[in-house]
Amino acid sequence: MMIQDIRTWLNTCPTLLAMQSLGVDYLDYESESASIAEIPGSREVLVRYVDGEEHVATNWAIYLRLPYTEDVNDGLQNHNLTHGICSWINEQNKERNYPNDRVLAVEAIGEGYYVSSETNTCVYQVTIKISYRGGNDG
Repeated sequence: MMIQDIRTWLNTCPTLLAMQSLGVDYLDYESESASIAEIPGSREVLVRYVDGEEHVATNWAIYLRLPYTEDVNDGLQNHNLTHGICSWINEQNKERNYPNDRVLAVEAIGEGYYVSSETNTCVYQVTIKISYRGGNDG
């Protein structure tokens, strides 16, 4: 299944190694954590071949719960973390190191951004676009 391959691949990202684990569709509310989820409605068929095979692109979100304080250094550290993830993803694409052999390209869209905050934590989102050969198994 594509999501398991993506999760396994992302778990090799040095910037994400500091997180306890990368969840799927769940982000812990109390501690620093990370999760991946497919962005609903993002699946786009780029090419449909005569034999039924498709070239598909899907967007995925990596959510990160990080410390939230008024200290500028915390904000800079959070920004550097999202930037590090994006840089790693784009480097993997350049090297053609993909989650599985069906993937044709992986791209970080933007540099990650602040989504919301609680009392002591905030959520950042890094969006990635994955193009691959195959059907509808997301």
